[in-house]
Amino acid sequence: MPINLKVLDLSHHNCGPSGDPDDTIDFNAIASFGIEGIIHKASQGISVVDRKYAERRSAAVEAGLMWGAYHFATGDDADAQVKHFLDCAQPDGGTLTALDHEPNGGNELDLAGARAFMESLRDQNGGRRPVIYSGNLIKEQMAKNGEQNSFFADYRLWLCEYGPNAVLPPAWNKYWLWQFAGDGTNSHGIVVPGIFAGSKVDMNTWDGSGDDLSAQWM
Repeated sequence: MPINLKVLDLSHHNCGPSGDPDDTIDFNAIASFGIEGIIHKASQGISVVDRKYAERRSAAVEAGLMWGAYHFATGDDADAQVKHFLDCAQPDGGTLTALDHEPNGGNELDLAGARAFMESLRDQNGGRRPVIYSGNLIKEQMAKNGEQNSFFADYRLWLCEYGPNAVLPPAWNKYWLWQFAGDGTNSHGIVVPGIFAGSKVDMNTWDGSGDDLSAQWM
């Protein structure tokens, strides 16, 4: 697979080069390596806040990186999760927003719940459509019940797929962003400077130019 590594997604589990949980990530080194965007966990469920989100936001933006925020979904009420996410993420006009829709031990949204989250976030964020991040979970859900497929086809897919090929869920014929490496899997030997490699950096490939990514980053 051709790799055009342009985006990292991070959470408080990632830290600076020393591996100390409070070691500062060097976003200038990350930008110099060729990364152009960071999507950081802001929240989870209806109460969890990522403790590193706010401080890293300013540091990343100062380094010239585009900023995004994602919410790790649980099975809780979708509107309540959106409220919590917006309170934590505080998105501005340049912030990409994303729903992290992945397995969570049975405590995850069904397709109707994921749709409700996307619609509520869109409506409360100036009509800007969020991205949905998913892989096996949404593939399995759509295979069992395709009633929501046409809705999701109008939203950008941030595909989680660690195999050599991009296997798409039924609703899409292309992905917007592809997380090809995560949780220490399929990194292709890439070591990103400024961040602790042992914290299993999630990497994303972008099929286009930097200008294209910037134009679509919202």
